[in-house]
Amino acid sequence: LRTVCTHASWIDAEMDESTLAEVRAAMMQCKTPTAYDKVYKDECTFSFDTPLSQGGLLTNLATHKSAGLDFIDTERQLCAKHGAPNSLYLLQRWRRVRKPQEALDAKKDPTVLAIGVDGGFNVDDDGDYDIVKDNFLRVYPSGADVQLPNDDLPTVVTSCVDAILAHAGFHEQEEVAA
Repeated sequence: LRTVCTHASWIDAEMDESTLAEVRAAMMQCKTPTAYDKVYKDECTFSFDTPLSQGGLLTNLATHKSAGLDFIDTERQLCAKHGAPNSLYLLQRWRRVRKPQEALDAKKDPTVLAIGVDGGFNVDDDGDYDIVKDNFLRVYPSGADVQLPNDDLPTVVTSCVDAILAHAGFHEQEEVAA
């Protein structure tokens, strides 16, 4: 079971005026993805970090590419180098929480000699866990995290975040195309 630890530069901020001013200054960089856009929200483009990784996964609201906490500075430098600096990121922090023992005890013993079917053997350990998904808006350069959903955020930003979360993601799009 992984636990999400905090990073020294994170500031769990309420939506104060300075954070809101930073969001408003950067909100025109947000690009709401359409069904035809590729959104890399499932895995870091530099490593194998996912939202379940220790620091979570940050998705750029302008390019729709994601980076883990260790690679966010590299991602921001590349964006600035190519003329697309961005200050707003969707931070997805997921964690696995073990289900209550009563729910685990209620599982039935296999009655069918089969794997992965109803009544058969379950080889998926994830069935013992629930995934708790926390979403934040990471605002740079301050590094402030704003819990989502938040009614104080501009509509442009919230619609972009909602569209990214609802998007199928790159891996799912590639599987459908194949």
